[in-house]
Amino acid sequence: MSIKLYMDAHIPRVITLGLRMRKVDVLTAQEDCSNTLSDADLL
Repeated sequence: MSIKLYMDAHIPRVITLGLRMRKVDVLTAQEDCSNTLSDADLL
């Protein structure tokens, strides 16, 4: 089973890149155009 993570806009890009280098499935709020939503709406 693979690990899947969703990163909000406050997570530094270097963390996302490091996880991807380790084959972790990561989607960012910027990639799915949700980075302007409030935390409550994002959750």
